[in-house]
Amino acid sequence: FDGGWLAVIYEMQLRDGARIYFHRFTWCDNVGSLKRVSRRFFFHRKGIEFVAGLAWHPDGERLIVSFGVGDGESWLGTVDAADIRATLYSPDQRDSRVA
Repeated sequence: FDGGWLAVIYEMQLRDGARIYFHRFTWCDNVGSLKRVSRRFFFHRKGIEFVAGLAWHPDGERLIVSFGVGDGESWLGTVDAADIRATLYSPDQRDSRVA
């Protein structure tokens, strides 16, 4: 992805004993150094939700994301590559905002 590697990760937090998952896109350069991250987001709602995979759509302009919701549902979504590029920033920039 843009000469490097794009991934989507999830972060889990405990709030009042409940698990809440957030996701981030991360971009590493061609030698594997983290260079860009997105702010945290969720797909459907805050709660149990975790990303499982990321792949190019056949149109070459979108990516397909697979994720689970509530430990019982599987979903596929698409995201425009241009939208992902627009969300990435240097990890040196502090951004604690949550979607």
